[in-house]
Amino acid sequence: MEGQDDVRWAREKLMSIEERRLGLSERVMRGEPEALKEDRRLEARLRELAHWLMRVQRQEEDERHAETERRGEHLKEAWRQRHPQEGREEESP
Repeated sequence: MEGQDDVRWAREKLMSIEERRLGLSERVMRGEPEALKEDRRLEARLRELAHWLMRVQRQEEDERHAETERRGEHLKEAWRQRHPQEGREEESP
């Protein structure tokens, strides 16, 4: 469930939950038990979704970083193969 559609869905769900909490705010301020209970449930769901989104974002960032490092290593190796003499000169004192 970690595709772009899922990320978009989660963001839309976060907005929807925030709107629902906003709608409850007056009743929560009056101290209505059912409104307070619903607000706590929605807040917990918000935390859950936000945590999931942060984890997905961190994974995507890690994958991009790893891919950049792999490309760098491939480029270094290609350069060494095309410039064998220059590579040896740099390695020797």
